[in-house]
Amino acid sequence: RDLHSFPTRRSSDLLQLAREASRTSTSPLEEPPSPRALYKAACSAASRGDYGSAALLLFAATVALLERRGDVRAPRTATVGDIRRDLRARNVKLVAVFDAVAAPFVRRAYAERGIDEREWQEARDAFDGLLPRNHEAFEA
Repeated sequence: RDLHSFPTRRSSDLLQLAREASRTSTSPLEEPPSPRALYKAACSAASRGDYGSAALLLFAATVALLERRGDVRAPRTATVGDIRRDLRARNVKLVAVFDAVAAPFVRRAYAERGIDEREWQEARDAFDGLLPRNHEAFEA
């Protein structure tokens, strides 16, 4: 799987699903990467100095972790704002953490601005705050 393209593929997945649905043969849908796999890929990108990709992957890891824990429902068509609203309704305490991870994602994905090491570290620190002592939702 290409973990580096996962965060930016969400909106294009609809087009791909529509194309696949129009085919006569079907195949099982690909299971999305785990929060742990996405987090590892984010850290790997950051270790290479690719903080923009790291921010995209960390956001994907965050959404995957929040979904797995039941803190949000994030269909493929959900925007950052949709996810934030759902999180606010379900667990308002996590909105600040989400915002800290989402900010560099938005700067990189939508504004196409670079992310520096400080911004990456702040987002990663926020993500680390999501992890409970027993990392069950993260480890699976």
